[in-house]
Amino acid sequence: MIAFFVFQYTSYLRWSLVTIIFLLLFQVYENQEQLVQRQVIVYNIPRHTAIEFINGKKSVLVADSALLANSRSLDYYTHNYRIAKGINSTEHLTLGKSNSSVGFDSFYFHKNIIQFFDYKLLFVEGDNDMINMNKMAPINCLLLWGRSKIDVKKLRREDAIQYLLIDGSISSWIARNLEEELDKYEIDFINIAKSGAHISVL
Repeated sequence: MIAFFVFQYTSYLRWSLVTIIFLLLFQVYENQEQLVQRQVIVYNIPRHTAIEFINGKKSVLVADSALLANSRSLDYYTHNYRIAKGINSTEHLTLGKSNSSVGFDSFYFHKNIIQFFDYKLLFVEGDNDMINMNKMAPINCLLLWGRSKIDVKKLRREDAIQYLLIDGSISSWIARNLEEELDKYEIDFINIAKSGAHISVL
């Protein structure tokens, strides 16, 4: 546009208008994609747990109370991704508390269970947390978090679990012990402290 006004060549005006049209079309396409998006992101935040459930341009972020109290740290790890996905409304829920009423439909959260549409996530910190595993089967994500004092042998029903994640809240030495035990029983897993945030597109 500047070149057109300086040199008065109509070809510059033509190409600038074509570029503007393409940019507008891309914005419309991107907006439509964001309106129908559904994702689950398990963030890699050292010593903390944070999972975000995205439905259109809204999201629910489930995190431990210490992280929710530290908004600066929380934004550092989550804000950029939220902007990239066009999220304009986020509701925060505290891990470990039962919250069944949130800003969008098809979201159920009770104790250590979350169901988001057909996606099922189970938080496991101790053996007692696995009581609901059979009731929920099949499970999309089994998330080991916190102290994770569990009997790994109980996880051998691998057919009921789509994937198993070792959360960033677990200390490095506990994570190493878990990895050794999981390898011993040939259970596939992902350590997000090594692989980075885990994203599931629904």
